[in-house]
Amino acid sequence: MGRIFTTRTRSLAQILCLALLFPNTGVTDTSESGVCMAQINREAARHRDYVMRELARFEQTLSELKTDIDSMAADSAEPERLAASLRAIVEAAKPQDPIDEFVDYPVTIVEELYGSISSRSDCPSDLRVSGYFVAFKRAFDEALLSPAYEVELRLAVEDMQADEGLVIVSFTTNFQFDDLVAKRIGGFGEVRVRPKRSGEYHVLVAAKPGTYRWERAGQRSTYLDLRRENFTFTVEAGRINYVGMLQLRKFEGSGFTYYQLDRPAYVLTKIEDRMAEMLDRFPLANGIDPDDIYTDFYVEQRRLHVEKSD
Repeated sequence: MGRIFTTRTRSLAQILCLALLFPNTGVTDTSESGVCMAQINREAARHRDYVMRELARFEQTLSELKTDIDSMAADSAEPERLAASLRAIVEAAKPQDPIDEFVDYPVTIVEELYGSISSRSDCPSDLRVSGYFVAFKRAFDEALLSPAYEVELRLAVEDMQADEGLVIVSFTTNFQFDDLVAKRIGGFGEVRVRPKRSGEYHVLVAAKPGTYRWERAGQRSTYLDLRRENFTFTVEAGRINYVGMLQLRKFEGSGFTYYQLDRPAYVLTKIEDRMAEMLDRFPLANGIDPDDIYTDFYVEQRRLHVEKSD
């Protein structure tokens, strides 16, 4: 997959594990394999039609955003550069191989489970096969990026106050949640994003200077409490603050893991791909390790590259 689908959606296979906990049919004689394929193909065709329909709708959303970008950027200090940034954000939202990821791969999984069964009585019920593709459909819906929301966040940065800094909120997750929140320690203020999808995120948000701690990832009426690991970062005013990359993982049942990864090379490359003009406008600070030598190295190398390009 492309940039927004860096981690292949292998969680689809994990979804199937729940179904496999139920009594399963055994494979007896495989001399006449494939008797279940008719119903598998029927459900797969329905799923493919859904994916194609939603992709067409998604493309329409992207087209409408592209049409409106120039007017969105018109009132900014640098409208041409902002418009280019917004187009890069929209372009990054497009899945490169959605059929392979969300149709062919799921069908392969089902075929591996039931494609070689030789007795029709051992085939899964239509409801069960349909249930598999419902899980695939949900993963597809969650993985589609919300470009309008990311465009909205990028536009909001233009209203950053003089006493605020920018935070690179960067994370990857295999489950959908409603919001991700960090609270300012010893004062008012927070960093909050509302992605409402699984996948990978790299966005900029404005925040007051100070030290923050990641608090929670909210999922409907429940919250994943992040405070036990004391994931903290510092925000400096007038700077772009790299604050690490969160990795949030949900397992079958109720298990979660979460890490604060230090991946400046990867994260800064993503920001440069989508919002290069911001790295020209503001100095860079490392909010989790102020002594990190890579930050200074990156700034110097980027300066040399820009000078060479000019």
